[in-house]
Amino acid sequence: FCSFLNQFYIRTRFIPDEILMPVESEDKEILEELLSEKKGHKVRVVCPKRGEKHKLLEMATMNAENAFKIRQVNNDDIGSIMTSLQKQLGLTNTPKRMECFDISNIAGKQAVGSMVTFENGLAVKSKYKRYKIKTVSQSDDYAMMYEVMTRRYTRAFKEDDFPDLAVVDGGKGQLSIARRVFDELGIDRVDVIALAKGKRIVTGYADPKQKLDERVFVSDNVDPIVLDQDSHELRLLVNIRDEAHRFALAYHKKLRKEQYYKSPLDKITGIGQVKKKNLLKYFGDMQKIRNASLDELRKVKSITAKDAKYIYDYFQ
Repeated sequence: FCSFLNQFYIRTRFIPDEILMPVESEDKEILEELLSEKKGHKVRVVCPKRGEKHKLLEMATMNAENAFKIRQVNNDDIGSIMTSLQKQLGLTNTPKRMECFDISNIAGKQAVGSMVTFENGLAVKSKYKRYKIKTVSQSDDYAMMYEVMTRRYTRAFKEDDFPDLAVVDGGKGQLSIARRVFDELGIDRVDVIALAKGKRIVTGYADPKQKLDERVFVSDNVDPIVLDQDSHELRLLVNIRDEAHRFALAYHKKLRKEQYYKSPLDKITGIGQVKKKNLLKYFGDMQKIRNASLDELRKVKSITAKDAKYIYDYFQ
């Protein structure tokens, strides 16, 4: 597996700071060294056993399996799957082009939305879109979904650029929001569904080990449709839903990381990332930088007398 990763990243320009592996390998340290050398700074290769990273790895594995199975299907079969999905869900259109939406936030912070596009069963990443939530400050997924879909389809209306099917992650509530957006914009040419995991109860308690059925909501007033859980039709819907979730989560994490590393130093003229790093390395924390004298500031690597004056004046 490490050999595969090494060959893969040799051929690509981008190397992430951290790579998640599904299995342990004796060559992990060698791979870290090779990739770190190519990237120019430390690259970690980890095999998470639990927690959020383990869940991400499980999701990536499932998505890869689904994508592999879908790619094995030829064009004629894809057409049959689309037609079957249209029939089973009672859709107006054959869902050749699908757009799926998801929301990611923690208590309303760094809230984002994502939209991913699949055409003929395959992801079209050039048509992916991500949105910073602008109108909602509290944790309200319904309001956030309303904003994201309104922004997307207001533009689609102007450009006459619509999918055959819109998919939202959730149940009746999210479906109701999507329908409200379409009603307000006067859009009646796009089918819309919601995809949610079922809730199985065992002896009065939810069983975390039990696989939950996926349910498809097509109307606010009708019970959800449960497709064959091993069918290509459902696999396609799950794939696009999970991809939207991954894309939203990745953007949310990016914004959280940017927020974490924000500093008052970012507002000072002439102080870039290198100088900020040198200041923090020399003084240890922001409080000591705030209290530093001009002479102390000048001792820091790459900090000029002019830089020191700007920093000193800013904190006085």
